[in-house]
Amino acid sequence: MLNVTKKQAIGLYGSASKLARALEYTRSAVSQWDDEEIPESVYLKLRYQLKPECFDADGRFLGPAPEQRAA
Repeated sequence: MLNVTKKQAIGLYGSASKLARALEYTRSAVSQWDDEEIPESVYLKLRYQLKPECFDADGRFLGPAPEQRAA
C-alpha cells in the first residue's frame, strides 16, 4: 500500500540524517525501519506535509520533484 522504500525516502533528502531531521526523528530511528517499506506514519507525513509534490493523487510515489532531480 505505501510503496515507498527506506532508500527512496532517504533520497528525497540526500541522507538519512537530513530525513530524520525533517521528520523530527533520530537517525537511529530511521536506521531501524524495514528496507522495503517505511512506517505508515512517515509515509503520511511525507505525502501530506513535507513532500506532497512527490506523490500523485492516488498516493503513489513519483520520486523527487523535477527541481530536486536537477540539483
